[in-house]
Amino acid sequence: MRVTIETSNMKEFQALIQVLSSLKLESIVVGNSENGISAGDKSINPEDLFGIWKSAPRNITDLRSRAWKRDWD
Repeated sequence: MRVTIETSNMKEFQALIQVLSSLKLESIVVGNSENGISAGDKSINPEDLFGIWKSAPRNITDLRSRAWKRDWD
């Protein structure tokens, strides 16, 4: 799983990296610009996603019931 965090404040970013690094969790890898940290792609047009569920509408109850039934292993 990958988590992307976007911030415009370098001081807060450095503090966040420090906190994550201090946790010493085996499954968390804190990257740097050489191995993964990069600016978000602002050229992606989210309007292309509008209406993708038009033919199969979803509601929060459906989404939650499907999410809870997932086999995460």
